[in-house]
Amino acid sequence: WYQDFCDALATHWSPPPRGTSSRVEQIQQVLLHKLRHANTQLRVLFRTFDIDSNGRLTMSEFKRLLQNYAIEVTDAELAALMRLYDSKATGSIDYESLCDKVYECNFASVLDEKKALVGADAVQELDLGDYLHHVTHQDQLKAATDAH
Repeated sequence: WYQDFCDALATHWSPPPRGTSSRVEQIQQVLLHKLRHANTQLRVLFRTFDIDSNGRLTMSEFKRLLQNYAIEVTDAELAALMRLYDSKATGSIDYESLCDKVYECNFASVLDEKKALVGADAVQELDLGDYLHHVTHQDQLKAATDAH
């Protein structure tokens, strides 16, 4: 179902606009644009460049994918891009990690800049970063409580 989900996103999803600053970010934006907007079937593309059919793109396989889109990179840029797409830090890119990066869903824009949290004592105004920290902390406390 995950592969079908990624294929559906390819035809119905648009990313939020972002500014880029570094060369690696610029290369990444070009690649993402090409992968998202060229009627690319990501699963077929992945299988095409996964030469050894092991379900993972090695650095050389990923470089061939970039070259297919006329994206030339230095070894340092390639390593930086690999690190961005290799979310599990395995030294290669699996299909799920590629999909997660290509069809990145960022729900932070749904949150307001300020969130009111109701505690036992009072309402507390937190900025977005503090709010996310608070939620993470609450999840950790709940997990620790559930474990006992």
